[in-house]
Amino acid sequence: MKALRIAAYAALAVLALLAVAVGLLFALFDEARIKEELSQQVLARTQRKLVIDGPLKLSVWPDVGVQIGHLTLSEKVGQGQFVALDTARLAVAVMPLLSKRVEVRRVGADGLALTLVKHKDGSMNIDDLAGDDKAAKEGKKPAAESSPTTPLQFDIAGVDLRNAKLEYRDEAA
Repeated sequence: MKALRIAAYAALAVLALLAVAVGLLFALFDEARIKEELSQQVLARTQRKLVIDGPLKLSVWPDVGVQIGHLTLSEKVGQGQFVALDTARLAVAVMPLLSKRVEVRRVGADGLALTLVKHKDGSMNIDDLAGDDKAAKEGKKPAAESSPTTPLQFDIAGVDLRNAKLEYRDEAA
């Protein structure tokens, strides 16, 4: 009987620690700072303007995820709209994060509008995002990528697209 009581207290202690951890996670989740940081990082790395108009929500059940409201991403150097999205949700598995692996359970997007453009020189407007920029063609590595690091492994289990629209323009034709 005493062992059962100790097991019950241990289970309650684990549940209490989990509740405190979830509470801290929600308390430390600063939506405005995350939106600003994301916008700055996207602009610095891609010369594209990311605008997040909608809310950014964190969820922990049934899986850990982030839901984002309306967002837009401009073409390189802010020349028009490249992507618009009404809502999106990204849910990840927790345990693989500890070993520097991102296992995405589900990526969901609603109201996706994507514009692909093939320029007259044969390049596409997504070449810089796919790593096919001039620095890669010349064999140069950016300073951030030159230091040896362990690559982040990324695995996606499922994608759910609703109300998606793809516009393709061929300027060479």
